[in-house]
Amino acid sequence: MSKIIKEFWEFKDNLVLNPYQLGQIIDLEKESKNLLKSTDNDFDYEYKGVEKFLWTVSIVDNSIVRIIYRKNFPIPNHDFWENNYHQIRETLLLTHEQVDKSYTGAKMLIISRDYFVTLIMLFK
Repeated sequence: MSKIIKEFWEFKDNLVLNPYQLGQIIDLEKESKNLLKSTDNDFDYEYKGVEKFLWTVSIVDNSIVRIIYRKNFPIPNHDFWENNYHQIRETLLLTHEQVDKSYTGAKMLIISRDYFVTLIMLFK
């Protein structure tokens, strides 16, 4: 049976995110070339721009509240080689704090299956 691990971490590197940041106010008309309205959710937009890791951006009242990355997302200042859960966790422990889901600051959710990271979500 597969082992699924979900961990929350504080996220303080928001200002170096590219091309969007958590809490950023966005003009959807200007960004229409990069964002396609998702059929899954009223607030989700699929990213179709040049950043190869970005997947979905959630926008509420013109503010970015969630950013979802596919595998291989290099969190600023950290390279995550081969999506290895143990390497990612070891790297995060040096500079970040693990938190629970009730943490009110910007946080990162890392989901891994069989020690292979499959999804990273950033929340504001």
